[in-house]
Amino acid sequence: MHFSFTLLSTLFLVAGHAWAHIYGLSPYTATYHPTPTSTFPLTFLTENGPTFAADFSVVIGLYPTSESSIGGGNALVDYIQNIDLVATGHSSTGTGSFTINIPLPSSYFFSGSGNYVIKAIVTQAFGAAETAQLAPFTITIAVAL
Repeated sequence: MHFSFTLLSTLFLVAGHAWAHIYGLSPYTATYHPTPTSTFPLTFLTENGPTFAADFSVVIGLYPTSESSIGGGNALVDYIQNIDLVATGHSSTGTGSFTINIPLPSSYFFSGSGNYVIKAIVTQAFGAAETAQLAPFTITIAVAL
């Protein structure tokens, strides 16, 4: 009887566990005023789901909105940084958000002041097969140099 209770309680524990993954980026509503050594607070939004999910890494890119036609899908125009989400402790988080400061100095804004798109392409795995996929997310920021 003890075995049945242990097995049953384990099944309920596993069935009730939710796995979180990145589903977007938080909008940045202020105007960004970069300096030669600035970092940008990029906030990732996370949510729980019923199946296994893990986020392994994210590649960050940047481009002016005037070049949005070549920044579609999984394309990056200007590479900024690769972030190891496992090493930073963000591969599996709860519902909510977390912020990582990325280097975004004034020298990266080659088109001057204006609107730029920050693109984050996250490598994610879902389900029992842990099939990896790329998930692109973007936000637009106003930049004043």
